[in-house]
Amino acid sequence: MATGRGATTIVAVMGIDQLSSGRGTTLTDVGVHVPVSTRVKDPESITGCLQIQGFEGRTLFFGRTRRLGSLDQYLALVGEEGMSSAPGSDSPPAASLMQHIVGWSAGGRTDLDNFTFAAPPQHALVDDTQTDPDRWWTHVAPPESGRRVDRIPPQSAHPDRAPVHNDHPTVWRHPGVTRRRRFRDRDLNGEDPADSDTP
Repeated sequence: MATGRGATTIVAVMGIDQLSSGRGTTLTDVGVHVPVSTRVKDPESITGCLQIQGFEGRTLFFGRTRRLGSLDQYLALVGEEGMSSAPGSDSPPAASLMQHIVGWSAGGRTDLDNFTFAAPPQHALVDDTQTDPDRWWTHVAPPESGRRVDRIPPQSAHPDRAPVHNDHPTVWRHPGVTRRRRFRDRDLNGEDPADSDTP
């Protein structure tokens, strides 16, 4: 993102409770964990982007009718996903591409719920047409999974082509992922998310 001379832009994700209390850690879009207290010392220096999410941890509106994602969608995806969803990746958002889950060439929409992050080499391995079983495919994950995307590995590497995911610790702790997991558990176990200590 372009900045003015002598200025820098830091994109950090935190919950409203963290912002108001000044406690906990926040994750930046370059993959650095920073104490919230260091980010909110000078409230005048912060330009906020409030991301409104529904009860299931999904952003309510950022849809666009164009092929490439917008800055708004990028910021929202940082809040929902936190890093590349490709298995084994540790690529933060700033080093990743916004990838259509259902490919643009296959009729996929340029809507937030159809985007995921992928590092450039991993993005290039995906077959958007889903005609080559020896390339990666991506599908929108079922809501009950608590995930946003299922990545289907090549048949030559995984004959059963069962979906695989990125279970990097940073993904597991990310606020958007944590929230989806809480609501998945609520739906599966009848738990009330308000009873959980998880953010």
